[in-house]
Amino acid sequence: MEEDTKLKDPIHIEKHRLQYEISKLKSKTTDDLRDEIFEFMEIHDPKAYRKKMKGLHRNPFGMRDNYMRIKAGDIKYSYKSKLTAEQIRAKVTRMREQRLKA
Repeated sequence: MEEDTKLKDPIHIEKHRLQYEISKLKSKTTDDLRDEIFEFMEIHDPKAYRKKMKGLHRNPFGMRDNYMRIKAGDIKYSYKSKLTAEQIRAKVTRMREQRLKA
């Protein structure tokens, strides 16, 4: 009678399920596991593969892969303002005052 209650207990059910799953995984060969991974990654479809692998090739914190440093003299296009520094300061203060009034 005690064994019947143990078998119906959700923890024991989950334990048996996990043991079965582990034995199933241990019985698979390396080739079977590789085929499953390839099937999951959808290697046969290049678009789906790229979509799944997006972001996995690079370290998100490895900034060297994501940008190139530009030397000071290598900038081809430089934008110069037609206003002087004093005119820009006056314009910024006017804009700030208008923003604070509103």
